[in-house]
Amino acid sequence: MKRFFKRAIVIVITMLTAFPITQHYASGVKGFTSTILTNEENDKIALSMDALENIFRFAERNFIYDINYNKVYEAMAAAMLDAFDDEWTMYIPSSSSDEYRDHRIGNYSGIGIYLTKLPLSKQNADDPKTLYITITNVFKDAPSYKAGLKRNDLITHINGESVISKTAGECAAALKGDKGSTVTLSIMRGKETFEVQLEREEVSVPTVQSVVLQDDIAYIRIYEFTTQTAEQVSKELDLIKYSAKALIIDMRDNGGGDVPACIEVADFFLQSGSTIVRTEGKTKEMNRVYLSSTKEKKLDENIPIVLLINSGTASAAELLAGALKENGRAVVFGEKSYGKGVMQVSAPFEKGFANITAAEYKTPNGNTVNKVGILPDVEIKENNGTQEEQLALLKMLKENVFSKYADKHPTFSPFNVNRFADEYSEEYDISPVLLKKAITEEYVNRSNTDSISADLLKYDDVVNYAITYINKRN
Repeated sequence: MKRFFKRAIVIVITMLTAFPITQHYASGVKGFTSTILTNEENDKIALSMDALENIFRFAERNFIYDINYNKVYEAMAAAMLDAFDDEWTMYIPSSSSDEYRDHRIGNYSGIGIYLTKLPLSKQNADDPKTLYITITNVFKDAPSYKAGLKRNDLITHINGESVISKTAGECAAALKGDKGSTVTLSIMRGKETFEVQLEREEVSVPTVQSVVLQDDIAYIRIYEFTTQTAEQVSKELDLIKYSAKALIIDMRDNGGGDVPACIEVADFFLQSGSTIVRTEGKTKEMNRVYLSSTKEKKLDENIPIVLLINSGTASAAELLAGALKENGRAVVFGEKSYGKGVMQVSAPFEKGFANITAAEYKTPNGNTVNKVGILPDVEIKENNGTQEEQLALLKMLKENVFSKYADKHPTFSPFNVNRFADEYSEEYDISPVLLKKAITEEYVNRSNTDSISADLLKYDDVVNYAITYINKRN
């Protein structure tokens, strides 16, 4: 067993040398490997490893059945990091490592869709939507888009194999593959069924959407931060920077992600030399201050920015909010953010990843983010309806009220939206505004576009407050 652990140590050292350690703010082996433990700490680890080896040897000598050594290794790694009692410190097993890597990078080889699929326990043989994959979004210019696939199309078979018994994760994995390889899909669209063959391409996951609202106010939604996000924000800003009189940046329910991308996005807006974020950790390398660069800014400094956050805004998204707020570049509207202000370093071990909390983030003024959050300048509660209204909306969804109405009245128009609200408001005891928002979302989901809908934002109270504020200011 000692040979096993010595071999594991050699592998770890080799991997640290061969692979760059992905830090959420920087990359490089030096910052990680310089964290050399003291002799006393090494002794504690050695004692623990000796004790663990004795247990493993005892079990191996006496256990009657075959041992899956890789499974044991991954279980030990997961349990060890779990014992640190930190919700962000964990071991990502080999079974999830590809998905973890793809999500961090923000691209992969596939067909370019978002999908949903109900668990097997929720399936109803009489309802195809519960049996098959539902396409919820089609990425522009991806293979799915070129083949004419649409939102709400159902995928019934992948390469001739039914998806009914597969989980959503298994289906997603089956749709991915090497660039240039092909996959055949059986599609159900209403009562029509047909097959399409798609050639997989490298797909960049869209994390940013934009639209121009009333009075030349630009709106950009950032859903998460991947390595592709800064480039996507840059392209959207290039489209609107000469025509917009103001900008709304929406980061509600943005759970964060890649911090270098967040820093690059902040740099688009802040004057040279402005503090973006500070990090405080155990080692010198983890104690840093990140400043905006001298490169050309993406938006004129006189164009006002309103930034939207809520309790689902976390991590990298909170850092961007704090940077723009405390540098006086944006006014923050909404609700207090989540409060996830710690940084992890990730490193590959065997076929999995170790994800370790290594530092805390501080705002430009030195304020703590972790377990505190970012406070808005103007607090606005989102109008999602009462609990009773939410239950009533869920009932309408289960009864297919929205889809049946849109089938009967396929034209998306103010008249049809208002008629729907008038028809069902009293019956289900839901406010007309919530019903207008819900039926508008049904119409928007039926369109084959990856653009966010200005029509849907008409019923968003927080966005409307931001528009009113901007117009009063101007």
